[in-house]
Amino acid sequence: MVDLEDLAKVPDEDKEEQLLRIDSLRLMGSQAIICTADTVLAMVRNNRKGLYNSPAILTGAFVFDELHAYDNHMFAGVMALMEALPGASFLLMTASLPKQKKKLLLSKFNDIAEIPSPVELEEIPRYILK
Repeated sequence: MVDLEDLAKVPDEDKEEQLLRIDSLRLMGSQAIICTADTVLAMVRNNRKGLYNSPAILTGAFVFDELHAYDNHMFAGVMALMEALPGASFLLMTASLPKQKKKLLLSKFNDIAEIPSPVELEEIPRYILK
């Protein structure tokens, strides 16, 4: 049995910091962790919450959705995380990644594969114009 509160204590630490550490310890052993891209990318930026959660986060696969909407700073964070974790699984989802960003990804990572959209789904009529 582990006393999470005792484990999370650091001398002269404020209560909020202590609660952050306790919360991050609860994530360990989770089957699925769902969080924002900012939480994951905080590990690259050296944010404390991301660092505290890193043992739980780093054991999983990473899914980044709407990659085309990431600003340059967030996009660079995704690439830095991919470089830092060469054995991890990443799924980068986007409907329309700008050519520059796609070219950059392909130049940095030679093991990236593009999964085309299923043709049968692409051909479904979506709109009725009047």
